[in-house]
Amino acid sequence: MTAVHEFPMTRTCPFAPPPAYAEISEEEPVTRVRLPEGKQAWVVSRHEDVRAVLNDRRFSADRQHPDFPQLVPGFRRPDDERTMITMDAPEHGPARKAVLGEFTVRRMEALRPRIQEIVDERIDALLAGPKPGDLVETLSLPVPSLVICEMLGVPYADHDFFQTH
Repeated sequence: MTAVHEFPMTRTCPFAPPPAYAEISEEEPVTRVRLPEGKQAWVVSRHEDVRAVLNDRRFSADRQHPDFPQLVPGFRRPDDERTMITMDAPEHGPARKAVLGEFTVRRMEALRPRIQEIVDERIDALLAGPKPGDLVETLSLPVPSLVICEMLGVPYADHDFFQTH
């Protein structure tokens, strides 16, 4: 390891990661970085290393943990905003098991035509809407929640409530 890098790194293009990320991935796939609040953390950039970290119980996904790296100094999500991906064992297991059946390959393949319809509808709405269009508001934000509504059987009339919460 040659140096501690400042993190996050400055983008030179809003649509691409900073070039230094590729350099780190090539030269130092596991490297120390300094966060905005001054603490140090590790960046793991190669797939096999990321898998190893995610499967190692010595690491925590709990964003409430005092040692969890924060990109925005002093910001902590409220406890009621916890999601399954921010849970550690043993809490994560039952939460994962409760939804696992809905995300099988067979279930996703069966939903593929409906997901395509949803995406096509949102693209049509984007093209028919005001110019310039808002890609996030019209496509990126509603598609995942519409698909989840579809999976859970949430009526479209309740979509706004579901999207907000």
